[in-house]
Amino acid sequence: MIAALALLPRRGLTRTVEADGRTSLTIYLAESIVMSTLAAGYGLGLFGLDALPATLLAIAVWLGLLAYASAWMKRFAIGPAEAVLRAITYWRAPALPRRGRRSSNETHGRLARCESRPSLTTG
Repeated sequence: MIAALALLPRRGLTRTVEADGRTSLTIYLAESIVMSTLAAGYGLGLFGLDALPATLLAIAVWLGLLAYASAWMKRFAIGPAEAVLRAITYWRAPALPRRGRRSSNETHGRLARCESRPSLTTG
């Protein structure tokens, strides 16, 4: 059933939630910072809210970050925290890949690099 949902056309809510998934680390960090600032004494001091207002506040923050992620994904391919994580993982300066088509040189360069790697199969 879940696999069938992946085959649905991407529009509206599906595209918005997809943006949340592609920037999940950024959303997680931003949500933690925003909510702790709202709840802690150095922020608004809203710690101790009843369940309903706290839930509504969390949903409002998430919806705001969802709108941010959707707008971000229209311009970039990954979120800012994801770019930093990639930079740390691959030991390169962080880069934010832009949305859009790759040039044919980029595509062929990537294919050439893959083809030049030794194969594990014999044949």
